Amino acid sequence: MVTGDANYIKSMNRRLVLEDIIRSRSISRVNIAKRTGLNKATVSSQVNTLINQSLVIEKPVENYQQPGRRPINLELNPMSTYTIGIDIDRGHIRIVLINLKGMTIYNNIFDFDIRRTDELASRLPEILGPIIKEYNSVYTPNRLAGIGSPGSASACTAL
Repeated sequence: MVTGDANYIKSMNRRLVLEDIIRSRSISRVNIAKRTGLNKATVSSQVNTLINQSLVIEKPVENYQQPGRRPINLELNPMSTYTIGIDIDRGHIRIVLINLKGMTIYNNIFDFDIRRTDELASRLPEILGPIIKEYNSVYTPNRLAGIGSPGSASACTAL
């Protein structure tokens, strides 16, 4: 039987909670507890950590007509972090930025002659430097999560 220390177990529980929020797009703490089998205190503790890391935000349910407290759902914070995809083609370099919710927030094409590959090492920082600086100031505190080609796993799942 494999056992883990308390930090490992907390990390696994946090991952379960985050994966459930990602799958559901919007879900309450109670429903996370039901779906994951974690107790409510564990879910609340892990959600608070995710909120403090700015990865998750709380959203009150709109148009709630029932008596009592309005439910609060949890969602990914689209302003928390972003990834960059780079596609180098025969005549251009395409740069695409995707936020945590998978929405394209930047998409631009820059001219580049593939026959001049020796210039690529200097051209990419020229292009990416100002873009990263601009978006790091908006997407805080986590900023840039990863860079990869649009078809690579690192561009989509850097977290």
